[in-house]
This record gives sequence, C-alpha cells and structure tokens, in this order.
Amino acid sequence: RQNIEALVDAGSLFEYGRYAVAAQRGRRKLEELERRTPGDGLVTGVASVNGGAGGFSAALSKAAVVAYDATVLAGTQGYFNHAKLDRMLALAEQQRLALPL
Repeated sequence: RQNIEALVDAGSLFEYGRYAVAAQRGRRKLEELERRTPGDGLVTGVASVNGGAGGFSAALSKAAVVAYDATVLAGTQGYFNHAKLDRMLALAEQQRLALPL
C-alpha cells in the first residue's frame, strides 16, 4: 500500500478486491484469514498519476496499479491474488490504461 500511495495522486485510488483473503478456508478460520491475508497479498486498483494542476488530464492520468504485499504469508501468491491480477490486466487492456509495475 505504501508503494501505491507514493505513486498515485492522493485520494484517487479505487481499490479492487480489498476484501479478498487467501483461499484456505478449509484449513484456517475466516477471522484469521481476514487478519493475516488482506487482499490475498495483492493490492490492485485504478488511480490517477500526475493528474490535476500542471499534470495530465483526468483521462490521461488514469492508470491501473498493482503491488504485491510481502507481509502477507511471506509474499506467497494465492488463488484470489492471481484472479485479481488477471482482472487488472484485462481492465488495463480494455480501457487502454497505463500499468506501472
């Protein structure tokens, strides 16, 4: 989250999949997953970058953003993590958005 906050314009992030958790409901309780695996280790969304005064227009500053959270299960990538990434890649292609990695 800190990397995304440093990149995007303040208050512009619309986050996708914030409430996803690791697909381990058979092994762990939902409360533990919510606490230990927020977003299934991947923060995704759409935000503006360098928009506003002196920057790009709202349409040109819109970007898809993706950042892995290494604090979630030591950075492992799970089922919903991959689904969120696939969604953002498709969205970036459909809307012709920049995707800084």
